Formats: sequence, C-alpha cells, structure tokens
Amino acid sequence: MLVEQAVFTSARSRKSQGYHLVAASQGLDENVLRALIKWGPSHASLTSSAANAESFNYHALTDNWQAVSRTVYGGPEYSRRGGLQVFTHYLLLRTEQWAGYDNNPMALARTAQLLGHLRLHIVTHDVLPQVELPDTAISVGTRAVSLLSIPLQEILQILRLQDRLALIGCPDPAAAVGLLIREFPYNERLRLTFTTGLKLSIDREFRLLFASQADTQLNVQLKSQGIDSVLCA
Repeated sequence: MLVEQAVFTSARSRKSQGYHLVAASQGLDENVLRALIKWGPSHASLTSSAANAESFNYHALTDNWQAVSRTVYGGPEYSRRGGLQVFTHYLLLRTEQWAGYDNNPMALARTAQLLGHLRLHIVTHDVLPQVELPDTAISVGTRAVSLLSIPLQEILQILRLQDRLALIGCPDPAAAVGLLIREFPYNERLRLTFTTGLKLSIDREFRLLFASQADTQLNVQLKSQGIDSVLCA
C-alpha cells in the first residue's frame, strides 16, 4: 500500500527557517499539514541527550488521518544555537489503511524500519514521494522477558480510567508500548496515542508517555496536566 510521508526538522529552506515542515508528499491537505506542524518536535524535545536517542510516536491528525513517526538527533543545529538538530520522519495513513496492521502503530513502525524508512536522511527536495509498504505487517517476533514490573492489565485498567498516563523507568519503552497495544481492544488501539521518548508538552497531548525517571519538574508538569504516573521498573 502507498502511504504519505513528511519530515519536520530544523533547516533553512526556501519556505522557512528554524523548525518547520521541510518536506511532505503531495497527498496531504492543508488540515493535515497544519496538524503536523502543531505536533512537530523542536529543539531539545527528546527526553534523552544521548546521541543515539530515539522516540517512536503515534497520534491522530484529523478524523481520517493518523501519523506514525520516529524522532532522532541529526547533526549540529545549522543556526549555531548549540546542541543537535531534532529530526522527525512521519508516515501518514488513512484510517482504512490500518486493518492489515491490526490497528497497531508499532507494528507499522517496525515494518517500516525493516524496509529502511523512519531513519535520519538528507532531505534534498520539499516534495517527497509516497512510501510503499506491505499491506500487512512483517513479523519481528516478541521478547519473552517481562518488560514491566506491574501486570499489563493494571496499566490497561488505569488507561481506561485515566485519559493519560506516564510510565516511569521502563527499560525498553518501544517494546513495552508494543505489548500494551496488543493487549488493547482492537477497536480502541488507534485512540491510544503515545510517545516513547519525547518530553511532555502542552502542544503534544499523547495519552501514553515514558520517562526514565521522575524529578520534581516532571512531577509538577504531570500534575498540571492531570496525568497519572506509574513506576514500571
């Protein structure tokens, strides 16, 4: 199947400079593009400062469009402000395209990665081609070891009672969210928005987010946005 793609990062382009939507495929309307800009991660948005840090993200854009993305560090900021460029590659699907992936955004992200997508790359044109993905997910297997120290059903129950939840201290957020999605009811999976490694932001209202540890600042932010937190390791 063919899906749309976009890149949000810091660059000086003919359209703008700083963090903006530097490139996108042509099948996206203005409503979708505006939503992408709202959700786009900017400077220092990753929770980890490690050069190999990454975040898998999923959220809705409009009633019929959803986005799966991976955020990583690129090279030094072109503006010389210090720090590394934050680079986000989006794959965008219509609601009817999810059936072959069991409504599982992590299954799609892993399949895309295996095929060479959702990776840092040089953007040379502001118009991108569509991306061809298989109609069904490529199986990558599951980890047999426990990723969470509390039962999955407890987390699922909290998510049903609380609109948003932060999991603190999870050793492998991407694998953990994959397990949670598989336990979620099929018809509710696309409503479980998540980020595995982006900082909390009022512009990005993910239902499920992860943090390596809770400090005073994070606790204040979580409380101000009404987000419950659970220690998962």
